[in-house]
Amino acid sequence: MTSTNFNLCIPSKTFLIGEYSVLTHGRAVVMAHAPYFQCVSSQNPSWPFHPATQDYPKITRSFGFIDPHEGQGGFGASSAMILSLAHHTKPFDVQLAHALNKKYSPNSSGADVISQYFGHLSLIDTKTVTAKPIKLNENCGIIIIRTTMKINTHEHLNNKPLHDAIYLNQLLDHFLATLNDINHMATIINDYERALQSSGLRHPSAIDHVNTIKKIPNVLAVKGCGALGADVLMVLSQKSHQQQIIHQLPPPLTVIATEEDFTKGLI
Repeated sequence: MTSTNFNLCIPSKTFLIGEYSVLTHGRAVVMAHAPYFQCVSSQNPSWPFHPATQDYPKITRSFGFIDPHEGQGGFGASSAMILSLAHHTKPFDVQLAHALNKKYSPNSSGADVISQYFGHLSLIDTKTVTAKPIKLNENCGIIIIRTTMKINTHEHLNNKPLHDAIYLNQLLDHFLATLNDINHMATIINDYERALQSSGLRHPSAIDHVNTIKKIPNVLAVKGCGALGADVLMVLSQKSHQQQIIHQLPPPLTVIATEEDFTKGLI
């Protein structure tokens, strides 16, 4: 696919729940949201470093990759690049994109690729390479926050982190069973965060941020998202309290999206 007007848009992604347990059980709830990564026709293309880009010179010499997060990490830049390369090879083939991701990141789950392909808030199944849309309680407010940390997920996963995947997957099952009960959702999300902390799967800065945000009035749940919970945080509250919480977030935390920014996938 080499149209001179080519412009591929791929959403950002954030794990709501299921990181780490997805490595064993293959499921996670992932949010696809603004802003979009882009792959665009370019006379002077540039790509962030990724081993896959070196194997597709015809693509990377004609098209550039735009990262709205400017390399700060945490929202799926690597998987967006994989989706871009796969789409040029065979348009709209999620199986190919998932396989390509596995080739270059054998220890990753591929849930981010699937989420960004299908979009919205979805239950991702990496074993069937499918996404099932999820609808939250209408009063549910979600705040997605960037920190100043950046953890290389692929390098982190090379260390094969140990964790109780069975317990984490049970928490995911409980979460899926109570999507209409925001208070129960909050309990499960907080339990998931505590489980990851007790397994040593949290960067110290992530723990500090979680503890600080918990003290803000009307916060129901807070957890880190992704590798060591360092790059991204997620806050759950009633929608009516969302803006009040946002105004009390301490620096250097930056709001990237809310549930209003959930969006469709690859376009």
